[in-house]
Order: sequence, then C-alpha cells, then structure tokens
Amino acid sequence: MVHTIAATQRAAQHPIALDKPAVNFFEGAVLGNGGMGVIVCTRPDAVMLHFGHNDIWDIRVAEAHKDEIGTFAEIFARIKAIPTTLQRLEDDPWYSAYVEMAQENYRKPYPRPFPCGTLVLGFDRRTAELLGHRLDVSNGVCTVRFLVDGREAVLEVFCEPLRDRVWLRMEGPAPFDRVHLLPDPATPREFPPASPPEGLGANQLAFRQVLPSQEDCTPHPNDRLFQLGVAVTGRLEKRSRRRWDGTIETMGPFEGGWVAPEDGAFIACASLDQGQAEPLPTPDRAAWEAAARARDAAWSEFWGRSAVALDDEVLERTWYHNLYFLACALRPGTTCPGLFANWSLGDIGTAWHGDYHMNYNTQQPFWVTFSSNHVDKHLPYVDLVHFLLPISRQHARSYYGLPGACFPHSAYPVP
Repeated sequence: MVHTIAATQRAAQHPIALDKPAVNFFEGAVLGNGGMGVIVCTRPDAVMLHFGHNDIWDIRVAEAHKDEIGTFAEIFARIKAIPTTLQRLEDDPWYSAYVEMAQENYRKPYPRPFPCGTLVLGFDRRTAELLGHRLDVSNGVCTVRFLVDGREAVLEVFCEPLRDRVWLRMEGPAPFDRVHLLPDPATPREFPPASPPEGLGANQLAFRQVLPSQEDCTPHPNDRLFQLGVAVTGRLEKRSRRRWDGTIETMGPFEGGWVAPEDGAFIACASLDQGQAEPLPTPDRAAWEAAARARDAAWSEFWGRSAVALDDEVLERTWYHNLYFLACALRPGTTCPGLFANWSLGDIGTAWHGDYHMNYNTQQPFWVTFSSNHVDKHLPYVDLVHFLLPISRQHARSYYGLPGACFPHSAYPVP
C-alpha cells in the first residue's frame, strides 16, 4: 500500500495532453466512471462530449432459422458425407448454403452498444481560440485551454464516480454562446425519434430515446429508455442562427443560446439516465464542489491500491495510463464492457456488434485486475458468466447432447 497522497502525485506525473484541437474521436480525452464513458473532443469552434454507457444497448436480436440449425450430430454427419473429391467444403452446395444461413443473423447490425449522443458547447472564434486539452489521470479531470479576449481561460470537465453525471466549470467570462444536445447520428431510422421530456427549466435541455426490443420496432413492455440532459448556469433561449449552407434557421428543441449569469461563469452538469430520469441537479458552485470531493476521494482510493514507482519511465507511464482506462471502463454493478468498452459514436465502437468474443477478447481487460490489486473490478466478468450460464447449459444439452455448459463464441448482454 502506497500513501494515498504520494500515490496520486505519482499518477499526476503522467498526464495525456494535446496542444491543438482534438477534432477526431480518437484524439479526444477519455473519461469514465466504469459505467458511463465520455470522450471530450474539441473543434476550433466548439467543445464536444460524446456519451456512451456499458448498460445501454440496441437490444434487438435476430433469431431467424432456429429450426434449421440442427444438432452437432446431424451437422457432423452431413459434413462426413461430403465427397472427399471436392477441393473445398464450400464447393458442396448444402454446406455453402448452411454457412450462409448460419451467418445471416450475425450480419444484422444489432445487438450493439448504443451511442448515447453528444453535448456541444459552441463559441465564437472571433473572441475565443481553443489551444488544447490536458487529462490528469490522477483524478480524471480534463482541462480544456482557451484564449478568451487575449487571456488564458480553462474549462474543467470530470465524471462523478458513482452517478452518471459529468460536471463542467469555467470561471467567467466563459466564451460559450450555444448549448446543443445531439442524438447519435447513426440512430436507426426505424427507431422512435428522440423527444424532449416535459417540465424542463429555462436552463435545461434533454432528449429521451426509446430502444425497441422487437426487430420490427413495435412498442413492447421490454423496450428500454435512456435520457441525456444538461443544466447550465444562467439560462438558455431560442435564437436564429446561420446554418453551414448559409440559410437561417431557429434553434430546435435540443439547442439553446446561452445567456450567461452576471459573473459570466459557466457551470454545467450533464446527466445520463436510464428508465425513469432523475431531476437534473442545480449547477451551482456548491454542487460542483461536492461532486469534486467525491471524485477526489474515489481516485485517491483507487491509486492508493496500485501506485508504482519504476525506473523505466515508459513502463511506468504505460501502467498509469492503462489502469486509468481500466477504472473508466469497469465498475461492479454495471454491465460487462464489450469489445470497445463504454466509448462510442456513430459506427465507432460497434464493429462486430461490440459484443463479447469469448476466445480471449472478453477476458482480456480482466487479466490485470488481480495483479493490480483491484479484484473488485473483476466482478462485471463474474456477472456476465452467470448471465450467460442458462443459455450455455441449454446449448450444451440441445446442440451437443452433453451435460454442463457450452459458452458461445459470441454473446450479448441481452435476453
């Protein structure tokens, strides 16, 4: 055990920084609390926070051809009967058709992690210049640097450790002139459109998104729901603005022009809720400080378990960066992360369904949990095994005619 102050100080020696706008998703700062994941990207005219969550998936499942799968004995007998004169198994018409049939369900884009949208904070490039960002892995704080009217200013961004909230603060005068929530651009057209909830205050924006459980997207009791919302200091008003093509339009239901409070300071809280959404918190200084104390306590405890001091600087930096990513992606009580954890945008993070590949991909994030003294981070994998156990037992009986359990090569956290 390393003294917690010394541990966090050691971790703080390994920040991740970029001295220019991070427009690309893979250049952005990585934040997370083990359930929710956030990528902080920056453009010359905006700061963007892309949201994802281990628990939030497109839960539709394609289950065609159930009666054509057969059993291991039946299929093996058919394969043994293929003439040995053929150069390839695929030259046999039955085998080629069977493989095509067996792949059909997997060719559907679902199930997959569902990206949860983007928060955009826009500003006027004539008064503000974005310089870059710096991520402190010792406490999970991303600082975005600006020149505002010739003076350096900093936006702080961090996740709460146990609630799916992101806090942002910038001492005045902040340069932002608009706040915009964007549902994910890759949302299937057949989904119900995102809609604003009722009862929002003058300083709040939010959208709700239904995730259908049925392939045809008809309403069903098993459908799921999430809400992404944000509350800011000051207030938000609808304005007219010029589009990229030069035409004028009025801001929509998920966008507002920011009217700063008297001191010009900007404090905001973005919240990602599932099912019944909680009221958005009041984004004042006291709430921000309470969230910051919870953040510091959580990261101090985390690094107090696993700080190291090594002679090899590269190896030490690799240790701190990757343990930081581990903490962002894993937390007991949340769904086991898929191939790309809780970070996604559009088609990013959803290849191969973003699912569980049980050859080694699913297990790989958990190899370090014991050796790094974070055995609690292993629990999402234990929960996944228990979740998959009933269908694995059924597969062993019905397909192989054997006792025990046969875990699938590819699986999902959905029924």
